[in-house]
Amino acid sequence: MAEDDADTNENAELISGLEKGDLRPTVYEGGLKTWECAIDLAKLVAAEEIPSLLSDMAGGGGEDVDIIELGAGTAIPSLAILHHLLSRPAPQSPPRRLIRFVFADYNAAVLRLVTVPNILLTWQTCRHHHLNHSQQQQQQQQPEGNIPPNIDHGTDAENSLNRDRWDGGRADEDDVDDDDEQPDLDIEPALLSAFREDLHARGICLSFIAGAWSPAFVELALPNRLPSSPSSSPSSSPPQPRLTNLLLILASETIYSPSSLHAFSETLLALLRRGGGLGSTCTCTSTSAPPLEPAAGSAVDTDKTPPPKYNSKALIAAKEVYFGVGGGVDEFLGVMRDVGRREGRASSDDDGFSVKERAEIRNEGVGRVILEVTI
Repeated sequence: MAEDDADTNENAELISGLEKGDLRPTVYEGGLKTWECAIDLAKLVAAEEIPSLLSDMAGGGGEDVDIIELGAGTAIPSLAILHHLLSRPAPQSPPRRLIRFVFADYNAAVLRLVTVPNILLTWQTCRHHHLNHSQQQQQQQQPEGNIPPNIDHGTDAENSLNRDRWDGGRADEDDVDDDDEQPDLDIEPALLSAFREDLHARGICLSFIAGAWSPAFVELALPNRLPSSPSSSPSSSPPQPRLTNLLLILASETIYSPSSLHAFSETLLALLRRGGGLGSTCTCTSTSAPPLEPAAGSAVDTDKTPPPKYNSKALIAAKEVYFGVGGGVDEFLGVMRDVGRREGRASSDDDGFSVKERAEIRNEGVGRVILEVTI
């Protein structure tokens, strides 16, 4: 990702210290790098979670889906899901449900420099494939080769971009025949407009939050009550539990530091409880954290919508032990138990949550695992 004002914005200080180490506590938490466990989690999500997610969406009555990635960085696990959704043909009618992605990272610069560009590249790759497939089909039906195919099959912004790619009555051969190499992607108004329109047509909305884990973060990531749509009238009734059916929390390499385990555990349990309709208690605080920076989400009218059955879980990918740092799976689970009991949600013989191991990777070096946490 290259920016026109790279020499004058705050990225310079962040990037300048990368050659000295992967982390700078309370300054930079490693989000510019793709870590091993992110790949592990993306593989599991692609193989096991996406089929289950699509099955739940197809069999339901338009239930909404929330996918929250904590410590997103390059966001590879979430992008595995987004890529699959964007690879499908866009619906011909407005979708009955929303899929909300929340990408959270300690550093706003990380969200801007790698998270958002990776999302745009994922969308562009899928769009590139859709366009090539459509053009190839139409070329097979037009042997003359001099009549441009009907490329006005998308949104207005997409059609404008598609026409620019048609030269002299036939598609650019590189676009059609070479899917492996693509030119640099310039982020221009027309591209962003097509991107927004396509996501809207698919019922996908994206939010980005920069800052530390805290009660304020929980409110931004999973509000107790969804905002009303512009057409709905204000309601004087008290806030109701969030109406959502599916909540999937993703996190990889987030439990390496003992100093942040409490905040992470409290935030994780608060999100799971809120997603499960149980309310939430999150008391974590951070004195050195940057302020949270939310991005606006989409509006949904929840009036007269009956409460659905909830299905919430978190997938945590981590190394079993982080040598030289102090964190690890055992330390994380110990803090989770302390948090559950301190908040009065668990008895002496009940942790207030359930954990099962979804995957264990022992190919080389320190062992890695993926844990599923539910309440």
